[in-house]
Amino acid sequence: MKTRITIVILFLFISGTLLLPRMVSFERKIAIEAPQEVVFNQVNDLCSWGKWSGLTPNCPADEVNYLNAGPGCLAGYSWETSAQTRKVVVTAAAPCDSVLVVMDFMRHSHATTCFRFTEENGTTTVIWQMEADLGNNPLSRLSGLFFNHLLGPDLERGLKKLKKMTEAEAVHRQQIAGRQN
Repeated sequence: MKTRITIVILFLFISGTLLLPRMVSFERKIAIEAPQEVVFNQVNDLCSWGKWSGLTPNCPADEVNYLNAGPGCLAGYSWETSAQTRKVVVTAAAPCDSVLVVMDFMRHSHATTCFRFTEENGTTTVIWQMEADLGNNPLSRLSGLFFNHLLGPDLERGLKKLKKMTEAEAVHRQQIAGRQN
C-alpha cells in the first residue's frame, strides 16, 4: 500500500512540474549617466565583464580561457568548475543598440542574455534580460520558479557596477575633452 501511495505522489509531482513553463525570462533595468557608446563598449567586450558582471567566474581557481578575445560577435570565454565546463559567447552585437550572449552550461542547459541600450538626454538606459530553456526535466522546471530570485540580484549587482564604472569613465572623458579645448 505504501509503495502505491509513493508511486501516485511521485507521478503527481512529475506531472505537476511538467505543467510549469519550459521557458523562464526575467530582466533588470538601470539608468546610467554616460553616453550610450561608453556603456555599450563595456558590455560588448567580454574581457571587461570581470570588472562588473555578476555572471562571471567567481572562484579564483577557475581558469578563464578567452575565445576570439576582444569585442563583438563570436568573442567569448569559457571556464571549468569541478562539475562542468561553462562557455559564454557573443552571438550578435548591433553597435550602441544591443548585445546578445549565449551562456552554455554544458550538461545542464543554456541561457540567452540580451542587453538593450537607449539614450535620452545623456542618460543611457540598459535593460539586461535573461531567458532560459529548462527542457522537460521536472527538477529543472521546478528550479525555474526560483531563477528570478536567485539570478536577479546578480544582474542588479552587475548593473550597479557597470553604472559606477561607465559613469566614472564618462567623467574622465569629459575632463580630458575640457583640457583639450
